[in-house]
Amino acid sequence: MLKFRVVLHVFRKIKCVNPENGPILAQLKRMGFDAESFSKGTCMIIDLSAEDESCAKLSVGRMCVDGGSFFLVNPVMEDYEIVSVTRR
Repeated sequence: MLKFRVVLHVFRKIKCVNPENGPILAQLKRMGFDAESFSKGTCMIIDLSAEDESCAKLSVGRMCVDGGSFFLVNPVMEDYEIVSVTRR
């Protein structure tokens, strides 16, 4: 088994409003930033062992949403993206 580090971003689906986003975007504009949109999410870093990079991605995907049981991600309200997989 090889050791991998997986970086995962979890964020709200566009149709699911996060009440924090509006006030933060408004404040950024008041501060003079030309921000058009803002979405707050979560970054997760997972260290794990797997046969290869593909198996590491598959394993993390199953940690997120596996057959209807939600652990790291609520698929009704959130999406996720595996940003990187690096060998350790």
